[in-house]
Amino acid sequence: MTGQTDWLSAIGILLAGLVLGFMFIYAFVMRRREAPAGAEDLELRDLEAKRDALLQQLRELEAGDADERARLEVEAAQVLRKIDARTNVATGFSPAPSRDGLKPVATSGTGFFARHPELKGFVWGVASIGALAFLWYFGFQSAKPKDEGTVAPMQQAQTQQQPQPAVDDAAVKALEARVQQSPDDLALRHELTHLYLDKQNMMGVFEQTEYILKKTPNDAQAQTYQALVRMAADAGYDFALLRSAIETNDVQRRRMIDKITRAAGGDLAGAQIGAWGIAFKAGTDDVRDSPAVGILRELLAAGATVRAHDPLAVTALDGLEQVASPLEACDGVDVLVVLTEWPEFREVELGKVAAAMAGSAVVDTRNLLDRDAAIAAGLRIVGVGR
Repeated sequence: MTGQTDWLSAIGILLAGLVLGFMFIYAFVMRRREAPAGAEDLELRDLEAKRDALLQQLRELEAGDADERARLEVEAAQVLRKIDARTNVATGFSPAPSRDGLKPVATSGTGFFARHPELKGFVWGVASIGALAFLWYFGFQSAKPKDEGTVAPMQQAQTQQQPQPAVDDAAVKALEARVQQSPDDLALRHELTHLYLDKQNMMGVFEQTEYILKKTPNDAQAQTYQALVRMAADAGYDFALLRSAIETNDVQRRRMIDKITRAAGGDLAGAQIGAWGIAFKAGTDDVRDSPAVGILRELLAAGATVRAHDPLAVTALDGLEQVASPLEACDGVDVLVVLTEWPEFREVELGKVAAAMAGSAVVDTRNLLDRDAAIAAGLRIVGVGR
């Protein structure tokens, strides 16, 4: 028994073929009209070379060097944004003006087809004809009468290619609702970005970091996430490797916690910990995405009593005691942890530090202190990469 002819699929395929052919012809004509990019093309190649060099440095960087990694990631993000500004016009994408004031420019190729445009036109023509022939054949097959219970090829393809449903994880939905209620809470957006990474929702990561950068253009973590997501989308990088690169800071924090735990005798519960530094880096009171805050939070969660000092920064961590001087932070503690590279900490007399402490272990996560002077004062110092 025969059923109705699937003319809708056939007509759709033929129209798609016509549109595709017109696009091929238009692209060919427009490319022939493009002028050589000259110095701008050379500048683009320089930026690409710089990008590759920075990425190579990031791959070769030791895991413990968090400051250098952060500097390289920010620099790589800035280079990638400049490359985007020069290449997006050529692909038909019109981004917002870049923060460095550079305008996107079109670039022209310098490869084999750029030197032989007649061969390029021939290849485009053959490819267009082949694509149209395939689409005509597919439409013809779809238009054939079919038996009841069978599915036309076009309908079968549509069934197989239904978009995946949105992530229905309760935690993601709850956090999305909180972000909608408090759209300017950047901490919530950072948290949502992490959840999107876990779900491999690259577009969600990009959208959240784009909003964050509108509010805080110098947010290093948001710049890094956005640049890496762009790079993965453009170059087809493995997303597991992308997540691994982004989560390096979490791995480093875990290693620091392990060092502190060993220095405290293998158990943080009930340990007395002194901490020097809360801010993201010296010279600022910014604690957003501060590695120091992350370490302090984990120490408190593990049951340690923590007394911290920072020349400028404060934090609202529950259970953290903040004191007025570096020596006060050392009073009676089992372990002293250096978390931020404030120059003032280097000037503290280590003999007084040793006298104030109940224990003798110092975990210097910034390799800030003079190792020989610490040992001479009777301290047992543990650094990064040592």
